[in-house]
Parts: sequence; structure tokens; C-alpha cells
Amino acid sequence: MAPRYSVVSAKNSEFDPKLNPTPLKKAIFEKIFPRFCLRYKYQDGEYSAFGPFTNVIFNPEFVGEYSVLNAFTAKEPYNKAMVNAIRTINFYGLVTPDMPKDVVQIDILYKQENSTVIHNVGSIKNTDPEWFEDGNWFKQQGLADYDSYNPTTKGVFIVDTENIHAALPENQFLRVWDAVPRKAQAQEVTGNRLVFANYTEGYDMVVDNSDFKPKVLGDFEPRQIDVDSIFRGEGAFGYSLNMSQNLTGRFENATSISSTRDRGNIYSYVAAPVADPSRPLAYAYTGYRGAGLPTIKSQRDYQLGVVFGDEYGRETPVFTSDLATVKIPWEGAYGLSASTSLSIAASLGNTPPSWAKYYKFYIKQSAGEYYNIAMDKVYRPATSSPEFDNDLNHVWVSFASSDRDKNRYG
Repeated sequence: MAPRYSVVSAKNSEFDPKLNPTPLKKAIFEKIFPRFCLRYKYQDGEYSAFGPFTNVIFNPEFVGEYSVLNAFTAKEPYNKAMVNAIRTINFYGLVTPDMPKDVVQIDILYKQENSTVIHNVGSIKNTDPEWFEDGNWFKQQGLADYDSYNPTTKGVFIVDTENIHAALPENQFLRVWDAVPRKAQAQEVTGNRLVFANYTEGYDMVVDNSDFKPKVLGDFEPRQIDVDSIFRGEGAFGYSLNMSQNLTGRFENATSISSTRDRGNIYSYVAAPVADPSRPLAYAYTGYRGAGLPTIKSQRDYQLGVVFGDEYGRETPVFTSDLATVKIPWEGAYGLSASTSLSIAASLGNTPPSWAKYYKFYIKQSAGEYYNIAMDKVYRPATSSPEFDNDLNHVWVSFASSDRDKNRYG
């Protein structure tokens, strides 16, 4: 699981153009999109593989003299609020009850969004005081107004600088993995390699003596928001909330529903086997009136697929179906798609093979390259003279000249 975190804003709340002109205080990662993950060090000196990375940790805010009215203008066509206003990133819950007992150290790893190099930010050992602290420690230390006492999880770590230089060696980036067959008649070690003979690889996709074709079902719906996390201010979404939403949704009668508390995601409710996507949504979405929320893109086509795995992690190729295409319209049942926080709803419409111990969904966006341009003004032709006749009610739209190469003529 990706590490959980909370963000302390670097916005200068006492900003004054003359007396206190600094818009940010001790900001880190101002122009960087960082991601973090964990790895374990064991008693024998070996290291685990990298854990999953967080989503990009990004905390944009209107700082200084900027507001919603002047953060974006046609004269300088870029959003001046697109600055990472982070003072510290506080990780918590690093030591969990299901962690292997022979772990003696947890490394916090970091990478930039535009780089493949992974850095070691720091570590906590099982003899360090931070190993035994819980989330409430931040509040006790006066580091953040944050209260998340959980007696089953411990371990805290603070990132308060971007002067990170300890890059991991390249041989740690990729771990060589060999496909292991289901069964084999013989095996031999040759040239430091394990070789199998007369082996059986893969599974037959059969259910009840019939060929099994996965029925992948896709749809979109308003994002299921973790309301508690928003009110705690985690992940840079600590703003006022105005919404009415039942979090059960269409998956309330699924075989099982698992919930992962990945702090990198504001929404982390995962639908499990054989949900019923034909049922109407059980909640009414009225929107979020504070900061921006993660969402999928409107006017895009998404293709879903599913992979099945056995108890040893051996997985099938990606399967899809005719019902796995999701088209996000300009406007739909939930209003304007671009103004609504949406998410993909994926489910499996038939029972998986008995050997499959888990399955996971993949998603692909088929759209090509595209650009966003911001409108400056709209002009309606004058009607006082016959030469400006406007029977078709057309308008003239102006854009910043710096965006002219993004438009195609004809």
C-alpha cells in the first residue's frame, strides 16, 4: 500500500505586499510533482521490492496577490496558482500489523514525475523513536493540526527539504523475474539459471466445462469521496465541503467490498467481484465547492481490461469485452462532465475461474495528443449596420497569440 500522508501548506497567511511580501514560507517541491513509496530492509540485510507510489503530491493554492479572478489571464496564459505550496509532507502509519516480523528498517523513497531516478529520502529503524509514534504525534509536536490516533499503526516521518541526493543504484529499479510454470516433470540448474522441462504453463479459461470469456463492464459515476479525509485536510484537499452523497453507490450488493486507505487517493473504494452495474446509483452528487478534485477527462474514450492471478502471483494476459468501453460525454446525467469529479466504475459481470485468487483492472485512454487553450474574450457582431448581419447568431472568440500554434486551420 502506498504510504499515507498529510500536507502542511507553505502559504503565507500574513502576506502583505509592503510589510510581508513573501507569498510562500519555506516551500519545498514548488515546481516539482513528487511521488513517494516505501521499501523494507530485513534482518539478513536484504531489501524488499518497491511498494506502490503515491499519487502526485500537489498542493496548489492562490498565494500572494493572486485569486480566482486574476490567477489566469490572456496576457500571461498560464495558471499562476499551479505552484506546489508545500511546507512539509508528514507520513504516518508506516508500521502496520501485517508487516513482516523480520523488518528492521523502512526506507522512504522519492521520485519526480518526469524522471525515472529514485532517491532515498530517509529511513526509520525499529530502534528509532519515530518507529513507535502514531499520527497524533504531529499534533503533539505542534507540526500540524492533525489527529489520527490508530493503536494498530505506528511510524512517522517528515519530509521538510528537497535537498535529496541519495540516488539508488540502477540495478534496484528493475528486478528480474522469470515466469514460473504451474508444474514440470524435471528441473535443472544450468549456468546459474533454473531450467524446467516438460512443463505446463498458464491456465485454461474454463468455468463449468465451458469456455470462459470475461465480461468486463465499464461505466462512469461521480467520484466516491472519502469525506473524513477531506475534513482532516489530508492530501491537500482540506477545504469547505458542500455535498450530499451516500457512499454505498451501485456496489452495495456486491459479493464483497474492499476498502483501501491509500492516502495518496482521496477516493479509494474498490468494487469487488460480480457487482451489478445495471442498478441505478444510490446517491445524489451536488458537487464540491472548495478545491479541485481528481477526475477523469471529459470527451474521452476509455477501454477497460481485466487480469486474473493465482495464489502465486502468476497472471493472465489482459482480457476485455464489448461492454468495456467507457465514453465520457460533454454533458450527461450528472451535468457538465468537466465540472464534475468523475471516476471509472469497473466490474466483472460473470464468475471468474476457480483457480483465480484475485483479479485487477487495467484502463487505457485511446485519445491522441491534445491541447487546452484559454479564451480571452467573446465578441458579438454589431447589428446597427446591414453589413454586420448576424442571422446565424455567430460570435467571434479571441485567444492569446501565444496559443496560435495549438489551433489547426481549415
